[in-house]
Amino acid sequence: MRSFKLTAALSLALALCLLLSACGGSTPKYDPDKAVDPASVEDICYFATGLKTDETIATVDGEPVTAGELLYGIVSVVDSMYNYYAYHGLQEDPWDSDLAEGKDMRRYVVEDSLNVCASRVLLFSHAEQEGIVLTEEDLSGVESAVSYAVSMAEQDGKSLDAFLREYGLTEELYRMNVQCESYLDHLSRLYFADADAEAILNYLVNEKKLFRAAHILISTEDPDNDYESLGEADMEKKRIFAEGLLSRIRSSGDPQDTFLSLMARYTDDPGLESNPNGYLGTPGQFVEEFENAVLDLEVGEISDVVQSEYGFHIIMRLPLNVDPEEYRDDYNNASVSALLDKWVADAEIVTRPAYDKLDAEKIFDAVSAYRDAVDAAAEAAAAGGSYSSSASSSAD
Repeated sequence: MRSFKLTAALSLALALCLLLSACGGSTPKYDPDKAVDPASVEDICYFATGLKTDETIATVDGEPVTAGELLYGIVSVVDSMYNYYAYHGLQEDPWDSDLAEGKDMRRYVVEDSLNVCASRVLLFSHAEQEGIVLTEEDLSGVESAVSYAVSMAEQDGKSLDAFLREYGLTEELYRMNVQCESYLDHLSRLYFADADAEAILNYLVNEKKLFRAAHILISTEDPDNDYESLGEADMEKKRIFAEGLLSRIRSSGDPQDTFLSLMARYTDDPGLESNPNGYLGTPGQFVEEFENAVLDLEVGEISDVVQSEYGFHIIMRLPLNVDPEEYRDDYNNASVSALLDKWVADAEIVTRPAYDKLDAEKIFDAVSAYRDAVDAAAEAAAAGGSYSSSASSSAD
C-alpha cells in the first residue's frame, strides 16, 4: 500500500508539472479586474496571450514562428503607433482608425507583426543558404547591446528579465533581434555592393522621392499679431503681388535666372540664408501643397502660384546635385528591405488556430498593466518600501 501511495504521489506531481508547463509555468493569465504581481509573471507571452513563449503560432516555409516572437512584434508595432499619435498630437483612439479594405486595427497589427516575424525567419534562412556567418565584430556588437540593456534596466531599478518583458522580449529573442541587424548588413553588401551611381540616383528620385527646390514665399502671416493669418483684403493684395512676380518670370528671356533674382529680392522665407541652394527633402518634411507642387515639376520647371498656410509660393525644382555615395547605405537598406518583402510575399505562411483569436489591443493592455506594475515595484524598492501586488491594479 505504501508503494502505491508513493507511486500515486509521483504521478500526481508529474501531472502537476505537465499542467504547469502547458499553462506557462506559474505565470497567471492577465485579468483586467485583478492586481498584477510582476514577480509572478515569468512568461510575459503567456500572461498577455495565453500562449507560451516557445509555442509555435505559425510556420514560414516550414520554419516555426513562436508566440513570443509574435508578441514582440505586436508590442513593437503598437508602441510605434502610440508614439506616432503622441508626436503628431492626435487625440483619437488609434484602435478605431479606419483602414483600407475594412480591416480592423486589432487584427491588422497582428497580421503586420506576423509579416515582421516572417521577414526575420526568411532573413536567417537566406543568410544560412548564403553561408553567412557572424563575425567576431558582429558577436561583440550583440554583447554590447545586451550590456546596454542591462545598464538601462539597472537605471530603472529592474532586472534584465523584467526590463525585457516590458517589451515582450526574452534575452534570447533580444539577442536574435540584434543579430538580425548584422545579417541584414551582410546580405545588403552581398547583393547590392556593386550598385552604380545611376542605380542609386534612380532610387533617390523614383523610390525615395528625394527632391531639391527653391521658392519665393510671399508670406500671409502677420508678425505683429503672433503670426496670425492676414485679413481677407491683405491676403488678396499678397496674392496679386505673387501673381505679378510670376508674370515677370514667365515673360522673361531667362525664367530661371529671373526667378533666382526675384527670390533674392522679395522672398519672405526665413530659411533662405541657411538653404541658399534650395531645400533638399522627401515627402512628409514640408507642407503638403509645397511638396505636391514640387513633385509635379520637372527639373528646371517653375510652378504656378501655390497657396499654403504660410502664404503664396512660386517654386522651381532644382537638380538634386548630391553625391550618390552618401546615399549608398540608404540604397542598400531599402533594397534589402524590398527583397525581404518579396520573400514574405512568396513564402508559404501557415498559422495555427490560436493565431486567429489574438487581439492586439487586449494583448497590449496586458503588457501595459505589467509595465505599470513593474514600475510601481521599482519605485517602491527605490523608496526603501516594500511592494504589494495589490498596490498596482490594472484597473487603476
